[in-house]
Amino acid sequence: MKAFDPTAMAGFDQSKVAALDPTAVGGLSADQMKAFDPAAMAGFDQSKVAALDPTAVGALDAQQMAAFDPTAMAGFDQSKVAALDADAVAGLGKAQLSGLDPSAVSGMQKDQVSNLSKEAVGGLSTAQFEALPDTALAGLDKDNLGGLDASVMGSMTNEVISKLNPEEVKGLAGDDFSKLATNVDVAKVSNDALGDLLPPGWQMDSSTGDLKAPPGAKIAFKELNTEPANSDTSLPPLPDLSKDLAIGGGSGDTSVIEGLNNALDAANAGSFEFEQRADGILNVKAEGSDDAAAAFIPDTANMVQAPDGAQPGISVDERGAYVLTTDKGYQIPLMPAIADPDGVKDVLPPDSKIEIGSGGQTTISDLGDGRDKPIVGVPSPLTGTSDKDPGAYASGSGADEKIEIVNQDGTTQVLTPAFKDQEEIETAIKALSDDGEAKLNTDGTVELVYGGQKITLKPHFDVESVNIGIDASAGISQEDGKFFFTDSSGNKQELSAVTGG
Repeated sequence: MKAFDPTAMAGFDQSKVAALDPTAVGGLSADQMKAFDPAAMAGFDQSKVAALDPTAVGALDAQQMAAFDPTAMAGFDQSKVAALDADAVAGLGKAQLSGLDPSAVSGMQKDQVSNLSKEAVGGLSTAQFEALPDTALAGLDKDNLGGLDASVMGSMTNEVISKLNPEEVKGLAGDDFSKLATNVDVAKVSNDALGDLLPPGWQMDSSTGDLKAPPGAKIAFKELNTEPANSDTSLPPLPDLSKDLAIGGGSGDTSVIEGLNNALDAANAGSFEFEQRADGILNVKAEGSDDAAAAFIPDTANMVQAPDGAQPGISVDERGAYVLTTDKGYQIPLMPAIADPDGVKDVLPPDSKIEIGSGGQTTISDLGDGRDKPIVGVPSPLTGTSDKDPGAYASGSGADEKIEIVNQDGTTQVLTPAFKDQEEIETAIKALSDDGEAKLNTDGTVELVYGGQKITLKPHFDVESVNIGIDASAGISQEDGKFFFTDSSGNKQELSAVTGG
C-alpha cells in the first residue's frame, strides 16, 4: 500500500476499499488519503479507520468526511480527531458525529467545533458533550449552539454556561436562545447565569426566571421528554406545553396550554379545550368528551412573539394553519396531525411503521391494502366516525387520492397526499419560482408562480426509495411525461401540476 502512487488511489472505489485488510490500510500516507474519491470512503469500516495513522487522517477533506459510514466513526480515537483539519470537520453529519466514542470527542478543538453544522451538533450525546475540552466549548457559536439536543442542554451547569462564548450566546436566534433557556435544569443552572446572556430585546424576571421575547422573535419551549408507547410510531421533538417561556420551563404555575385554552375562550370556542397527549400531540376535545374532535402538533419552526398589543384569539395564516395567540403573546401555528398514532398502528399490518414529521406529514410503511410502497399523507385535523371495519380505505387516484383510516373504536381521519421532506420541497420550489417564494399548504400542496402563472403542485401518496449517490441534491425530474420530486435522502414521489389551482 505504501508503494502506490497517490494518483493511483483515485481508482479505488467503495468495494475495493472494503476489501482491503485493516493492516494494509495502516500503511496509507497523507498524500494517498487525500487522493481517494469521496465515494470510496464509504468502504472504510471501524477496523480500517482504527488502523489509519493520525497524519493520514489529517489529509481528509470535508467531502471525504461526509462520505464515511456512521458506523465507521467508532474507529476514530482522540489523536485522529485532533488531527482532523477544521475545514474537514464541517463535512460531518449528525449520524457521523453521534458515532464517535466520547473519548474521541475529547480530541476536538475550538476551531473544529466552530465548523460543525447546527444539524451535526445535534448528534452529540450528553456523554460526548461532557467529554469536550473547555477550550472546545468556546467554539460553539450562534450558528450551531442551538442545534444541541435538549437533553444535552439539560445536563449543563453554571460552570459549563460560563465557558460558552458570551457574545455568541447573546447572538443566538430567539428560538435557539429560548430552547437553551427552557431546557436547562434549574437545579444546575441559576437564573443569573443566563440572565447575563440575554440577546438584545429579551427580558427576564430575575426572581422567577420568566422570559419575555421582543416582538417578532422566534420562540421555543421546553422539549417534551417522553417516548411513544409503541416503538413502531415516531414523532418529531415537540414542546411540553405544561411548561412556559421561562428558565427551565418555569415553576408550573403558568403554562402554554393554559394560554392556548384562553385563546379558544377569546374566540368563543370555550366549549372545547386542548389536551396534550404523552407523545406531544394536541387533541381538541369538547367539554365532557373523551374523544378528540381535532388533532394538531405545534409548528415549532414558526412560533413567534406577537406584536405588542396583540389580543388572544385564533386566526388562519396563508397556508391554512390555525394560529393561536395566547394572553402572553405567544403566536403558535398548529399543523394537522393523527389524533392517535398508536390507535392507527393497531389497525395496520404488524410490521407497519408510522413516522410523523414536523409538518404533520405522516409516513406509513404498509397500509395493508396491497400496495407495494409506503405512503406519505397529511391528515385532516378533524376526526369523524364510521361503521366500517377497522382498516385503511382508499378512494380516487393520483394526486386526488384519499385514504380514510378507521380505528378500532370507529373514529376516523382522512389523509391526502403530502411530500415527505417538506423543507426540501419548499427550497427546491423557491429556486424555480419567479419571485423566489413558495407556499407549502397544510393540505400537502405547494404553490408557486412560474412563467407568470400560479401553479399548484400536488404530490401522490406512494414514495419510492432510490439510490441517488452521496453528492445528490433534491430536485424535480421528468420521466415518460410524468414529474417526480426526489429529496436528498432518495425519497421519490410523483407529482401533478395544476395551473391556476
